Amino acid sequence: MFSVILNNMVISEQLENIFTEEIVFKDVRGHLVGFLKESKAKTIVLNYDDVGEKVTNKSCIDEIDFKIEAIVYQNNCLLGYSTVRIYVALGECHIEKASGVVSSELGNLILYYSMDSVEEGEIYAYSSDLIYQST
Repeated sequence: MFSVILNNMVISEQLENIFTEEIVFKDVRGHLVGFLKESKAKTIVLNYDDVGEKVTNKSCIDEIDFKIEAIVYQNNCLLGYSTVRIYVALGECHIEKASGVVSSELGNLILYYSMDSVEEGEIYAYSSDLIYQST
């Protein structure tokens, strides 16, 4: 039992070493551009997958704070490949550790990585979803 816990800790450390803020936040900026709606307004409009368009109080992507909320490793035993999903909180975060709830001002961008490409030294998000979680 203790060795299982240690193995999980090692995997977590390895994932955190691979998916650094520098790499992840570069992908976040690149993928967020795809969710921007063209607008003549002074603030940006994001097109969320779950709630549609929302006007933000930001004038550009560089004004949005990013925080890595979770790194989720998934080994698909039936299909024989592994993926990593990284949940990035966008904007100001509210964290309630007692209940395990994290909410963020502008929702979450979920980035998807193939571990096959990571093993080959190519770390890039092949897809993403932008979701808005209201509190």
